[in-house]
Amino acid sequence: MAMIKNIVQPFVVDPVQPVTPSGSGSDFFGGGFNLQASAVTSSLIDSITITSGTINIYGNIYSGWGAGMNGYHGSKSPSTIDLADGVTHTLEALRQHNNKVEFTFGANSTQYLATVTPAGGVTNSDADAFKTLKFYNTSSEALVLTLERADIPYSPYNKYGYVNGSSANLKYPQWKQTSAEAGDYFANQTIRVELWS
Repeated sequence: MAMIKNIVQPFVVDPVQPVTPSGSGSDFFGGGFNLQASAVTSSLIDSITITSGTINIYGNIYSGWGAGMNGYHGSKSPSTIDLADGVTHTLEALRQHNNKVEFTFGANSTQYLATVTPAGGVTNSDADAFKTLKFYNTSSEALVLTLERADIPYSPYNKYGYVNGSSANLKYPQWKQTSAEAGDYFANQTIRVELWS
């Protein structure tokens, strides 16, 4: 009878490994777990839907929702939008001007008096305003444009309006893109714009 030599014995690893604390408090489960648990995630703040209108004012093309020479072009639903700080604002414009995005709040109300600091009470930070704008075509639900707030610098502007029956200097919060996009993302479309933190 032949003898079998050098039989290799299986090496068994205990599949249940103890969790060894590496610290206490927030570091109890170690650096990797702690970093994953504290990772910042973005979330939807609010959204508004723009049915585009387009006007040409002396060679300047405006497409989306906003004021023109003879009233407003396009439509919006709803008429207000919330920022990350929970404050509700009236939308004055959300459009492209010669393919540059304009996002403006404002109304003839004390909320936007020029004496209010910052303009409209809007603090331009991720925590208080928004971090990202996402544009979706509502027909296809395709994401057609994403803008970080850094892509559309904060640039409030002054105008006159009637508040409580008298003319007043108003200051509207506005984010205005400085570089033109490759195309007109509002033209002949209905666009849902989402604010993300």
